[in-house]
Amino acid sequence: AAARSLERMLAIAPDRAELLFELGQIDARLDKRRAAIAAFERFLVVSDAAEHGLRQKAQALLQDLRRGLN
Repeated sequence: AAARSLERMLAIAPDRAELLFELGQIDARLDKRRAAIAAFERFLVVSDAAEHGLRQKAQALLQDLRRGLN
């Protein structure tokens, strides 16, 4: 339900970095790796320098998710 809510919010505000980060985390927990990767990749595109800590975390999670696909 949380993932669906975030997806609806992102339909309205597709460049909200914090929503993309949260969706990536939820998708990763639900073992939806490709969806999580897409969310984190989009997060890295739209986030700014003020979100430096989250950017580092997203990059680490993205690396782990990509390793899991191989």
